[in-house]
Amino acid sequence: MEVRSQHLESIKAEAHKSDFWQAGGALLNDVPQPGQRLKIHGSVMLVQAESREEVLHALRRDIYHTSAVWNLESAQILPVSTKLTPVVPGFK
Repeated sequence: MEVRSQHLESIKAEAHKSDFWQAGGALLNDVPQPGQRLKIHGSVMLVQAESREEVLHALRRDIYHTSAVWNLESAQILPVSTKLTPVVPGFK
């Protein structure tokens, strides 16, 4: 993906400014093997938002959307009730 580095830089910068982006990454088809390229199936993000519209607004600004990597027509935006707090040091 040509725009991956721009996407990651933008998300990381935004994550330091607010609590909106909580976690994210690639959904994979298989467990990666050493030395093998990742077989990416999609994306998953955990965000803190007040509404579906707030999430869509953020996704529409992302280079993955503006470069047609993401198809927001097929995006699933679901509410989550978390019961665990992060256990990784430094993870917000």
